[in-house]
Amino acid sequence: MAHPAPQGQIPQKRRNNFRDVEGGIEALATRYGEGNSAEAVRKREEEEILKMGPDFSLPRGRPKEDFDFSSQNVEQISAKTPLSSKNKGYQLLMKMGWKKGDGCGKSGQGIVEPVMLKVQEHGMSVGIGKDREWDEQAEAATANRKLLLVEKKETFEEVMARTEMALKEEQKREVVREIQKVFRCEDCDKQYVNITQYEEHCNSYDHHHTVRLREMRRQHQQRKMGSKSKRKKAADRREDRQLAARIARAQKMAEEKDKSQKLQQQQQSASAATSDTSARPKMSFSFDNANKKSADAGGKGSEGKPKISMSFGMNKKKKGKRKPINFSMSFGAKKKR
Repeated sequence: MAHPAPQGQIPQKRRNNFRDVEGGIEALATRYGEGNSAEAVRKREEEEILKMGPDFSLPRGRPKEDFDFSSQNVEQISAKTPLSSKNKGYQLLMKMGWKKGDGCGKSGQGIVEPVMLKVQEHGMSVGIGKDREWDEQAEAATANRKLLLVEKKETFEEVMARTEMALKEEQKREVVREIQKVFRCEDCDKQYVNITQYEEHCNSYDHHHTVRLREMRRQHQQRKMGSKSKRKKAADRREDRQLAARIARAQKMAEEKDKSQKLQQQQQSASAATSDTSARPKMSFSFDNANKKSADAGGKGSEGKPKISMSFGMNKKKKGKRKPINFSMSFGAKKKR
């Protein structure tokens, strides 16, 4: 039954509710701001709660057996103590036609005293003899501490036996893994232990969804690779065209260079030939008639003889060199023009 909290004592339920202030974290920060300590705020909240009146909320736990109801101004009802006339239930029964001392029912044939009920706390019992059995098992299990592997003192035979047992267990597990390989789904990366589980998985939506997703990714990758290969081929063709254009330009430049070199060589050879021709020694021959003057003067046999002149030298004069030597031979008198 509900009972009020002791005078001057704040119930635990309301004591914890002072943190739920209106306004959220800002109001809480204002309350606990400068000049307000947590203790002052708590006392102020407790005073406000005390002014609200008594607490009629039910307690969290069950009331203890030694709870003093008389000190709390609370009436305790039991099978041995009848209800008082101030009780609401008593007053309702009186209004419905019930009389004090009679049984329940229309004709008063019901029981007069209430049925005695024994409260049994469910979940607290463990069964007949189970408590003692568990205590014995716990005592036997905790009598000696389980030694670690490094703390055990084993003989050579015990070590060999344990090693052999471990090898056998590993071989068994390996055989089981080999047998269960047929029940493995590579698409979903899942391992099953029997054919029933494997077939159930293969018929499930999860398996088919994974397979479709993987196939879609594979097709997308192929399309992506196809478009990538097309782009690569186009880039290769473009590079080939650019390379061919560069090669053609290089060949054209080489041909033009060869032509210019040949033309330059021809010009040089022509100029060299011209210079060679002008630099060669010059020889000239001239045949003249006999000098008539000498004949008139009475020369001897000079009339009618040919005149030969030869000159050796270069027409072009060079600085720092000697002048060319001219040789002339004349046979006969010169003819005046």
